[in-house]
Amino acid sequence: MPHKQYSKGVVGIVSKSGTLSYEAVGSTTKAGLGQSLVVGMGGDMMPGTTLLDGLRLFFDHEETKGIIVIGEIGGEAELRAAEAIKIYRRSTANPKPIIAMVAGRTAPQGRTMGHAGALLSPRDVSADTKAKALRDSGAVVVPHPGVMGDRMKELLHL
Repeated sequence: MPHKQYSKGVVGIVSKSGTLSYEAVGSTTKAGLGQSLVVGMGGDMMPGTTLLDGLRLFFDHEETKGIIVIGEIGGEAELRAAEAIKIYRRSTANPKPIIAMVAGRTAPQGRTMGHAGALLSPRDVSADTKAKALRDSGAVVVPHPGVMGDRMKELLHL
């Protein structure tokens, strides 16, 4: 990871994509927000840490004021994250803003994209369906990581 992009700050980032996590890091650093923690579990077929594990970490993390969730094609982790976001937003008086993105919206079915977990098989949920679930949960879905920092700054009213 390009370490010079990181800066201490207030945004928690959890991502299935290493590359997109440091794109989000660059965007939040450029916006002057920095990062409280960055959790990258990759998109392997059998991860040790899940997207949901990383997301839940930020709900009660005092230094984290806003959360970024980056998913991708393959599996259903984003649907579990969307359900957790929905429950969190319903059960918390002042929920933290959450930005989400799902990579791979134009990926061809059956082709592995980068690593074993980034594979859109016929039985998988589409990236568009995952993005809709995240949007319906209350997350702000963005088209690419370059806008995450500025959008989070708006949501945090800074």
